[in-house]
Amino acid sequence: MSRAHPAVLPLLAVLTWMACFAVLGQLGTWSLFVVAGPLLSALALASGVVPLSLLRPSVGRVVAGVAAGVVMVAASHAVFAALVAAWPGARGPALSLYALFASGGWSPATRLAFLVVVAVSEEVVFRGALDGAPGAAAAGPRDAARVGLFALAYATGTLPLGNPLLFACALSCGVAWGGLRLASRSLVTPLVAHVLWDVGVLLVWPLT
Repeated sequence: MSRAHPAVLPLLAVLTWMACFAVLGQLGTWSLFVVAGPLLSALALASGVVPLSLLRPSVGRVVAGVAAGVVMVAASHAVFAALVAAWPGARGPALSLYALFASGGWSPATRLAFLVVVAVSEEVVFRGALDGAPGAAAAGPRDAARVGLFALAYATGTLPLGNPLLFACALSCGVAWGGLRLASRSLVTPLVAHVLWDVGVLLVWPLT
C-alpha cells in the first residue's frame, strides 16, 4: 500500500466496518470494532497512507475541535427534534441504536473508552486518506467532492445494521468531519469533534 493509492484504505475500512456491523446486528457485541479499528489505524500510519504529522496537536486545532463538537451535538438535538415532529417513527431507529449501545452490560467508563478508541480509528481510516497535509494548498472543488465520497463510504459501512437513522448520521457527520479535516489540514480537529459528538449524543445527552 502506498500514498499514491489512498482509496485502498477507506475501501478496506468499509468492508471491515460492514463486517463489524453485521456481527453487531447478529450477536449484539461491539468487541470487533475495538480490535479492527486500532489494527486498521496502525496499518494506515505504518504504511504511510496516513502521515503521522496529521496527528500533531496544537492548541488552536484542539479548541476548534471542541467548538465544532459542541455545535454538532446541539445541532443534532435540534435536527432530531424537528425530524421527530415531522416523522414520529424516527424514535424507533434511535431507540434501537441506544439499545444496541447499551448491550453487553459495559460500565460507563468502558463505554467511554470504547467511544474514544472507535472515534480515533474512524478518523484515521476514513478522513486520514483525504488529501491535504499540513502546508498544502487550499482545498478546491475536487477536495470537496472527495469529502462527500469518503463520507458516503463511511456511511456505507453501517448498512448491514439496516438502520436509516444511523446511515443518515454517519453521512452527515462524515461530511462535517471531512470538512474539518480539510479546513484544519489536520486530523486533530475532526478527531476531537468526533469524540465529543459521540460522547455527547451517546452518553451525556442522548437524543431520546
